[in-house]
Amino acid sequence: MTESYIANRLIEIAENLSNHCNQLIPEIIDQTSIAYATNPLDYAKKPHHAYLRLGGKYSAKTVMLGMNPGPWGMAQCGVPFGATKVATE
Repeated sequence: MTESYIANRLIEIAENLSNHCNQLIPEIIDQTSIAYATNPLDYAKKPHHAYLRLGGKYSAKTVMLGMNPGPWGMAQCGVPFGATKVATE
């Protein structure tokens, strides 16, 4: 498989996931007290696709996807995202 094929396939999968997420958002808002939901696969599409192209370029076997959980996220997940030196070591 070529690097571009892998990257393009990852992007295709991400687009499919994004479309499914967008279909769920109205249902989530209707059935909960949540007023607004966003899809990072939409609003961060350009950098996400660049990341997938980078992973595809090196034929990565694993691609990590997630969001920084915010300033209080470390208490929930244990990863100190705000302390970049610690998080990257």
